[in-house]
Amino acid sequence: MNRGASFVVSFTEDIWRTYHALAQMPTIGQIKKATPSRIYAEFVSHPQVIVQYWFDERELHILNLRYTQMKAR
Repeated sequence: MNRGASFVVSFTEDIWRTYHALAQMPTIGQIKKATPSRIYAEFVSHPQVIVQYWFDERELHILNLRYTQMKAR
């Protein structure tokens, strides 16, 4: 999809803010699955993007940025 420069700037800033927020408190996301060693969760970062990640006591790993818009304009 072709997006304008303002969308790209907004998107990038939202992703970075989300990353820093998750690094401080990874439990703010919606927990999808928990294992003895990891917790898998999702967090809405941008109106059209869900960040999928896992974390444990020491690490935070971003797994995927899922774009949720269904139809191209």
